[in-house]
Amino acid sequence: MPGGILPDDVVTAANELRQRMLRVLDYHFADHDEVAEQLADIRVGRGYADLRDDLMRLGELYEEHSETLAADARHYRAEDRALAGRLAHAVYQVLGDGRKSEISYWTEYHTRAWSLLLATYDEVSALGRWLYRHEDGATRFPSLYSVGRRRRGANGGSAEDGGPRADVDSQGPANAGAVAASGATTASTDATA
Repeated sequence: MPGGILPDDVVTAANELRQRMLRVLDYHFADHDEVAEQLADIRVGRGYADLRDDLMRLGELYEEHSETLAADARHYRAEDRALAGRLAHAVYQVLGDGRKSEISYWTEYHTRAWSLLLATYDEVSALGRWLYRHEDGATRFPSLYSVGRRRRGANGGSAEDGGPRADVDSQGPANAGAVAASGATTASTDATA
């Protein structure tokens, strides 16, 4: 289950209320096809999210059929509709807090990944711009910020709209090490000659 765990007293109260409201509605609407179908669907629910939804639906049925139910002084409790709403809200708060913590986890993870990528790419692109300083290295190794702002094409795009470029893919960052090694070999050959 995503999120926190509901306190036992809330779970117990919610389940007891759910059962009581189902009994009252069954008693009055067992032969009413539409309501009976909804009640059968409510009975199938499992888990906290279903419990929350069941309570909301039962409260709506109580409100919709309040005149018929109010005539039953023995089983019907008028306060059950409001209590169902409060308990459903309590369940929602626990489930919602879990989603909030999951979102903050992924936001933090995204921020860390971006920081690592940016630091690593800055080093690689600086080397690439230096290696290609006579061949428009700034275009081959652009800033990640400027690349992110470019409009993307629907199917990868072209160089004009920020999509992949053949010259960067074949000669850019992936081959920077090979170019550096060949430059180092040329420099050492020149030094020995």
